[in-house]
Amino acid sequence: MGWKEWPYWFKGGVIALVYFIITFVFVTVSCLSGPGTKNDLGICYIQVIVLNYPSSFLLQFVDSDNLILIALVNFILGSIIGWIYRKVKKICY
Repeated sequence: MGWKEWPYWFKGGVIALVYFIITFVFVTVSCLSGPGTKNDLGICYIQVIVLNYPSSFLLQFVDSDNLILIALVNFILGSIIGWIYRKVKKICY
């Protein structure tokens, strides 16, 4: 089953999850290789949250700093966006 056969909600979730992983890795690598390594990891974590603002905005009501939960919320938001995209595409075309 290739990418083209996947449902739109799943594609949206995968794209959002990949975006989260790429931003997390980029920020982590840039923070660990920059000046003041291991002293500024709190700032690096804040950068991850800012780059993934929609999910971190929703998680402010949960009072959790769990990265897996942020990744799951990113997947769910991407799934909702993919589902809406399919509905709009079906209506317009």
